[in-house]
Amino acid sequence: MNIHPIVVHFPIALLTIYALLEIFTTKKLKDNETWFFIKSTFLFLGTLGAFAGLLTGNIAANGIESELIETHERWAQISTIIFVFLSLIYASLIKERYFGERVRQILGESFLFTLYKKGIVVAHSLNKRVILIPLALLGLIALTVTGALGGTIVRGTDADFITKFIYSILF
Repeated sequence: MNIHPIVVHFPIALLTIYALLEIFTTKKLKDNETWFFIKSTFLFLGTLGAFAGLLTGNIAANGIESELIETHERWAQISTIIFVFLSLIYASLIKERYFGERVRQILGESFLFTLYKKGIVVAHSLNKRVILIPLALLGLIALTVTGALGGTIVRGTDADFITKFIYSILF
């Protein structure tokens, strides 16, 4: 039984909502703690679901040789990598906000604490609208291409104008 079509729609929805929230966040909302947690929840759950989508897609495509399926898989991997990168930024920020003092107590002045501090500095430097918005937009574009190729696999190239357009560009 192929459960891939059932599994993939949930992360697509979650990651699309995350990307739209990231893209359309105002400067005032960016610093709001609740807004941060809403976005990070959509991002984390969507990213976990993307891994489930990759796994079920690999199972569904096992033994099938198709350039279309391989391209769909490649775009799914690109989408997942982008959202994993965004998730790592958010996870580092959450760790510092809520567990930073505890980490300092546990690690003391060790080499690991030095690495931890450098990771947090990197996460804070990447937590800028000029970085997050383009990454969210790229993730949304990659997700759209992945979905369009998946739609082409299931319904053919004439399913709708988006799938037809994306298929015509890539093939």
